[in-house]
Amino acid sequence: MQVPKMRWHSCVTRINNLMPMAVSSIYIRKHFDNEAKKQVEEMIDLIMAAFVDMLQTEDWLTEHAKGFAKEKVDAMNKKLVIQIIWMIQN
Repeated sequence: MQVPKMRWHSCVTRINNLMPMAVSSIYIRKHFDNEAKKQVEEMIDLIMAAFVDMLQTEDWLTEHAKGFAKEKVDAMNKKLVIQIIWMIQN
């Protein structure tokens, strides 16, 4: 037997699907302080560093490809941090 969803749940899901950045921004402003922001930045840095380390140990990648992949990871890292900061400030 399928239980029908509550109307508010359907509304929240739809709004989140249509405007994910706006919903995320509201949530972050309400629940994230500067300490949480620092923790998120550190977590992103650790994930990206682990990925770069993993790339460096792969023998099927050329040195050129490894360098290119590292540049892409660095660019992704900056973009993620910028998005987080933007959501906190706006």
